Amino acid sequence: MTPHIEAKKEDIAKTVIMPGDPLRAKFIAETYLKDYKLVNNVRGMLAYTGNYKDTKVTVMYFDIDDVDDNKDDSLLFNNVAELKTANLKVGDIVATKGYYSAGDGGEAKYIIQDYNYYLNEWLPFDCKKIGNEYNRLGTDRVLYNSPVDEFGNHTLDNGLIACLFDKEDIKPEQYGAKAENNYNNLY
Repeated sequence: MTPHIEAKKEDIAKTVIMPGDPLRAKFIAETYLKDYKLVNNVRGMLAYTGNYKDTKVTVMYFDIDDVDDNKDDSLLFNNVAELKTANLKVGDIVATKGYYSAGDGGEAKYIIQDYNYYLNEWLPFDCKKIGNEYNRLGTDRVLYNSPVDEFGNHTLDNGLIACLFDKEDIKPEQYGAKAENNYNNLY
């Protein structure tokens, strides 16, 4: 472990949730985990390990700014276009410095997952099925699964999905919105 983490290796579960706010890590542990314990508190980097149903889970604060210091530049992209061409795998956590270009306000953190995760975990329940089409026989209309929005979440060239990591705190710029005439009238 690094000097910033006082937890022992055995204190960290194989399943880790990394919210972008230390108090959100505490909230998740207190709300969803049973028998949780604080395993790290160095420099405010709160980490808790406990049980969610039958799975051992660690919830640890993660600051997207720390990605800039990451020696592995393969996890940091200047924009969404670069991200979409990367050869990433399920479970990778990556970041962009902007939507169209670095510094345009559309920086975001993503988790790379397959379409089933996007449909069944990321999307709110009321957005899972949209539209309808005829069945294979052409006799009945049926609901079909929501496609990836391709604005905030993106289908990569390898078929996986880059899902916004923090879906509760989204800015319009992370969906490609631009302000007009140097005025931020997005909100």
